[in-house]
Amino acid sequence: PPQRMAVNLPEPGSRRSVHAAILLGIAALLAFIAWRVFEIQPFDGDNLWILEWADKTRLSDLPRVAPSVYPEWRPFPYATIWLQYKSATIEHLWAYQLVNLSIWVACGWIVARIVLDLSGSALAGFAGGVIVLTSTQLVSTFVLIVERQNSMACFFGLAAWLALIPAWEERSVRRWVVVSSLLAASAFSKEFGLAFAAAIGAFALVERHWPALWAAAGAVALYGVCRIVFAGGGIGLYCEQHGYFLTARNVCFDRVDGVVISQAAYNVVATGISSLMYGLFFDDGTISVSPRWLLISGVVLAVAVVGWVRGGKLNPIGLLIIAFNTV
Repeated sequence: PPQRMAVNLPEPGSRRSVHAAILLGIAALLAFIAWRVFEIQPFDGDNLWILEWADKTRLSDLPRVAPSVYPEWRPFPYATIWLQYKSATIEHLWAYQLVNLSIWVACGWIVARIVLDLSGSALAGFAGGVIVLTSTQLVSTFVLIVERQNSMACFFGLAAWLALIPAWEERSVRRWVVVSSLLAASAFSKEFGLAFAAAIGAFALVERHWPALWAAAGAVALYGVCRIVFAGGGIGLYCEQHGYFLTARNVCFDRVDGVVISQAAYNVVATGISSLMYGLFFDDGTISVSPRWLLISGVVLAVAVVGWVRGGKLNPIGLLIIAFNTV
């Protein structure tokens, strides 16, 4: 079915002007609400750890990253921090936060462009970008230096979705190579970036759109091969404090038993609920009800449901990204 367009912007020049205006608007908004991040000293444990890692790591060790810390392999964000450290060290700490904020602004801008392309409404696009940039769930992406891995994964994954929109009706190999490369880059930033490739691949399979399916499959395959070659799979022991209903407990995912299975199931359910209705859980997953945030997220969810029901053909990809991220 044809996409429903709320506002028509037929001229490329007018679209570029709208894109620029939205970018300036959301950049000014984030600068207004987050400028104090530049005053943060790196005394948080995660900030100290990543700076120490950058100081001790050699260029030849970059592809492997640090798989012994967690069962993870996130070479792109770690490489950017390493490169920054070589020039800024700890003398210009604001530079790390500037990069983090810039990446997050870019994420909000791409969200705005996706909404604009799917709806045709510049107002809806700007509102989408504002909702993303003002979410308190995402403050750590620019407060903690290492957490740019989240925003980088979102940036590349959202860029792939944006590039997919004009490519959907085309058969240009070059466009689909770009989409596949962006999906791989999202996974190289953080494992959760694979949700973008899975969502696009699943949607393409249902729609029998083979170029999109091969683009997603190719990204996953490239990521898997590189992770095995450079990091030996990046498989390590994962022990962490997890919320479990009204309490928190330390769980190691090193075996299959009742505790591990129950914690994994709880994590998935809590993640899925929090992705749609923020305000029921604390950051570690324990139940902590906030009526104010429940009200706000309820309003946002109601708008999202309308968008999923009445949106264009490619709109369900957004819901699939949430579902695969939850899994």
